[in-house]
Amino acid sequence: RELRNAYGMASQTQGELTASQRQQWQVTGSHLGGGDGESSSEGTLKLTVPNLSQLEGAILSRPLKIQNLPWNLMVAPRESISSSQDGRVKTLGVFVHCVPDQSVVGQGWSVTARARISLLNHTDLGRSSRKEFTHTYSAQQNDWGYSSFIKWKNLMDPSKGFVKDDSIVVEAHINAETPSFTPPPSLPPPRTLQDTPSLLCCPVCYEDYQTAGIKRPATLKCGHTFCQECVQKGCVKVEGRVQLKCSLCTQEHSASSEGKMWFPNYSLTQVIGNVVPKSKDFCNTHQHDQK
Repeated sequence: RELRNAYGMASQTQGELTASQRQQWQVTGSHLGGGDGESSSEGTLKLTVPNLSQLEGAILSRPLKIQNLPWNLMVAPRESISSSQDGRVKTLGVFVHCVPDQSVVGQGWSVTARARISLLNHTDLGRSSRKEFTHTYSAQQNDWGYSSFIKWKNLMDPSKGFVKDDSIVVEAHINAETPSFTPPPSLPPPRTLQDTPSLLCCPVCYEDYQTAGIKRPATLKCGHTFCQECVQKGCVKVEGRVQLKCSLCTQEHSASSEGKMWFPNYSLTQVIGNVVPKSKDFCNTHQHDQK
């Protein structure tokens, strides 16, 4: 029941520690076999915590790279519910963290590690307090350990041999398996103009728009676009005025002349110009031939 994560207790990282706290702790790390340096599968963190009687917050070590992931050792005073009649008692919590940069590894990483935590005995190493656990670390479970590694009164008892000059030494030997990285779900490729042919052809004759001539896109006042040829074919003269019914929305348009019935769609013409080869007389400003 005492094996658990830190539940947010490790909010004090190295950069957030006060100057006096940074002077209080020392940490050394070493790698063992299974690789070279940061790619090693094993390593040991050793954290010295001085001024133990004044310890109030969490102490987090510098990271040690194992399997190319950063590992930290955290020590913090905690309170636990005792099974005896003592009620809530002060304890020493010890946790092992693995918190890689999410921008590098993403959210889909995981690694299973075996950790052996030791509270060293200054008088007799054989009497050191040791506990082990195996845990699969991930973005959702990035720390694990013991909220009640040892009762505080037993820790501070001089006869137990854990405290020397108001300091303790905690080690964590970590053996990590090869981590796995699940890539994020791949997004569908962005749609291109070739994927949307309906944008590139007239909805009446289904012929491709051109950057010039009678197949140039022409937009009516209702906002719908057709090729210029279909617009001209649909125009009829009634009592001296030119009338046209939109083939899509059936809105009727009327103008004094055919030229005022529609206007060139320069934006669509420019898009088409990026797909359809331009003629040598093409005007990039007005998106049509200069002839």
